[in-house]
Amino acid sequence: PGYTPTPECRNCERYMCSRFFIDFPDILETRLQLTNYLDAHFRNSDADARNDFLRTLHDVVDSSTVCLMSYERRQALQLIRSLASPPPPPRRRFEKD
Repeated sequence: PGYTPTPECRNCERYMCSRFFIDFPDILETRLQLTNYLDAHFRNSDADARNDFLRTLHDVVDSSTVCLMSYERRQALQLIRSLASPPPPPRRRFEKD
């Protein structure tokens, strides 16, 4: 269950993460690109699908991004966490009088 990349895929992840952060080095640009992607691909999806993607992205960035300084990595990871949708509030059950 869940995302388990092959060793070949891990190499691609490292390259793709580095390429993304080279192309969009500013945190504001990074935010804009990620929100545009989320809007385009998860607009009609439930929050769970979006959050699953963001969780996987967080793990990939955390383990694969070699081109970022430590503070840039922390900043990117915080951004990804901030884009996650909060869980829906629990449903209240109303009892009849």
